[in-house]
Amino acid sequence: MDKFVKLNPADQRALAYMQNKNYVTELKATEQSFELKKESLNLEHSSSYGASFGMLNNIYFVSTYKGNKTDNWTGEPYLNIYQTSFANNAFTEPKPIPELNSKYHDGPLTINKEENIIFFTRDGHLQGNTLKSKKTNTKIGKLGIYRAEKKEGKWTNITPLPFNSSKYSVANPSLSQDGKTLYFASDMPGGMGDTDIWKVTIHSDGTYGKPINLGAHINSLGKENFPFINKDNVLYFASNGHLGLGGYDIFKADLTTNEKAKNLGAPINSKSDDFSFALNHAQNLALFSSNREGNDKIYLASPICKTENNIIVKHATTKQPLSKAKISLLDKNGKNTQSLYTKNDGTISFTTSCKAIPKIKVQLTNYQEQLVSLTAEKQTLVLLEPTPKDE
Repeated sequence: MDKFVKLNPADQRALAYMQNKNYVTELKATEQSFELKKESLNLEHSSSYGASFGMLNNIYFVSTYKGNKTDNWTGEPYLNIYQTSFANNAFTEPKPIPELNSKYHDGPLTINKEENIIFFTRDGHLQGNTLKSKKTNTKIGKLGIYRAEKKEGKWTNITPLPFNSSKYSVANPSLSQDGKTLYFASDMPGGMGDTDIWKVTIHSDGTYGKPINLGAHINSLGKENFPFINKDNVLYFASNGHLGLGGYDIFKADLTTNEKAKNLGAPINSKSDDFSFALNHAQNLALFSSNREGNDKIYLASPICKTENNIIVKHATTKQPLSKAKISLLDKNGKNTQSLYTKNDGTISFTTSCKAIPKIKVQLTNYQEQLVSLTAEKQTLVLLEPTPKDE
């Protein structure tokens, strides 16, 4: 990174690095929000990524698995869309979806909650959306997004979105829970970097609004790609423009607050490319892609349940808040695992695992020590009695 800074001192990424050269150490020390599962979707001699959840445990993804035709640009078989499911800690045998797969690249996709409308990425060769490379003298297909409907068990009425172009790519869509907003990645004019995250409104009559760039709190001078919007309007996406552990890292941002994108840290991110994150709240399961072991592979992870604990310490008689009270978090054996101190208003907040509701020990000079069991209440009030004076 130091070499990059010397070559590009005014670059947004260089400036961010200069402000915090220890960011890698800090990211590695970040409290984990996910734990990896031992299962993964690794099809032999192929690259697989772009998993998305459907209904009834259905999972859709793209893969070069059993591809027949080779892409001259990548040297690998063209991507096809597959369907599988995950149950009893195992994936079922993936099956291609013939009506969605062409002789070129198809996928990834996003699907509505009724599972009867999808939006998916498709190579531009089929529609003639190509540009000729002067370097290799080959036609490069610009990616586009297509819509399809499911009728009588088959996907049909495949139509391109109106903002597809032969001059730029639009790809990797993610549909909001209400089906009214489509998020996607594109290098269309008006962006901030190589590829940005955009959104477009889907009107009730089936028409589309004007694509809107998500702005600087999401996009950078680098590449942002593979958006996933969850039910709470939290956007997950991959970026190599924000500071990360290496290659693409996966970030999240709450779009209701315009908060700055937050790196998910390890073990989701690694020194390799980590991307294409999707989360199923009902199954408490996340899928993401990475090339940390060579070819692109789909990994499983589970969110680590956390609970927010809010403590307020007051004088038992006057009810005045007590600052600098020592809060010791105790494990099941009564051993101190962490010490915190109340602020001037007598409060302190911290997170703990949902699996264990710990006890805390509250201490303050000239007050009697208290042992308190935390509950599921939004706030725990601790009243300290002054230490009795010697007669």
